[in-house]
Amino acid sequence: MGLRVFNSAKSSNPNYWVSLRIENAGLGDLSEGDDGLVVITDMPEQVMQAVSSSWEQRLPSDIANLMGKLPVVGPGVQTLIQASGINPTFQIGTYQTWQSSSPMEFPLTLLFDAKSDAKKEVYDPINALTTYAQPSTNATGVSSSVANALLSLGGNVLFAPGPNNINRDKYSVKLRVGRLYYIADGILVNLQGAFDSKLDKKGYPIAGQVEISIRTGMVYSRSDWIKATSFSPDGFSNTGE
Repeated sequence: MGLRVFNSAKSSNPNYWVSLRIENAGLGDLSEGDDGLVVITDMPEQVMQAVSSSWEQRLPSDIANLMGKLPVVGPGVQTLIQASGINPTFQIGTYQTWQSSSPMEFPLTLLFDAKSDAKKEVYDPINALTTYAQPSTNATGVSSSVANALLSLGGNVLFAPGPNNINRDKYSVKLRVGRLYYIADGILVNLQGAFDSKLDKKGYPIAGQVEISIRTGMVYSRSDWIKATSFSPDGFSNTGE
């Protein structure tokens, strides 16, 4: 089938495009096989990104508990302090220590409007993205020995709807938002699609939208983010690369 490209962007300027490229998307469950898909839409009015960090207090700061560790008089002093209700603490013990950071997440609203063919410009791209978000019964990206061992257990075996630890690059979502950033190792973690109730004469919706969240496949460092937001002066291809 080859690479399937759905370009629903009204703008001819790729700097205003959002493109999602999924190579080896694993949609062979429902078709004759595919090399992946590219979905291109106009950039939404707002483009957001999010990252969070976990910080915790690692040093003891509760004076009552610290006093309680002293020999002989410690427990009595601890009881007296706790009974007073003052509960004093050492400020230096409240310093926050970094524990970890989250992968980055990119929530996007993708809008689809029919210009000439509602099926190709609205229904098909939304359906393709929704299909990709589901786990697969096709062992794409899994070694044959592992797949055969799992399938021998009987019943339907579900495989990850995206990259695994063996083939992370090959099955990742590649997200480009204009010239703002390019994420090469994305994971589709959330998708909500909606179709307009207005239909064309063939029965397909003339408009629709997808609320989608793409997450980086690992925690980014500062240099990873600088790389993701650094572009050469080269343009874009017609497949959103």
